[in-house]
Amino acid sequence: MNSSFETTNSNTVEVLGVKDVKNKFSIYPNPASNNITIEFEREEFQVIYVFNIVGNFIYQKSINDKNLEIDTSNWSKGIYLIKTIDTVKKLIIK
Repeated sequence: MNSSFETTNSNTVEVLGVKDVKNKFSIYPNPASNNITIEFEREEFQVIYVFNIVGNFIYQKSINDKNLEIDTSNWSKGIYLIKTIDTVKKLIIK
C-alpha cells in the first residue's frame, strides 16, 4: 500500500494517496442452479460466507486463491448473500 502522511500544527494526521485494498469479486453464473464460481481480482487469503435472505448461515470457506467453485445443487431456490470481509453480493438460485 502506498501512502504518505502529512501533519499540521493542529496535531491532525492526514493520509494521502491510500489505494483501495478491497479484493473485488464476481459470481457466475448468476442466476445459478447447480454450481457457482466466485472469481477474485487477486489471489490472496479470503473467507467467504453465504447466508440466505433471512440471514441464516449456509456456507463458509477459507481460500487462498483467485477462484472458488461451490456446489449449489442442494440449495433451495431463492436469494443468497455472498460476503467477504469487505463486500456483500447477491446470488440467485433458480
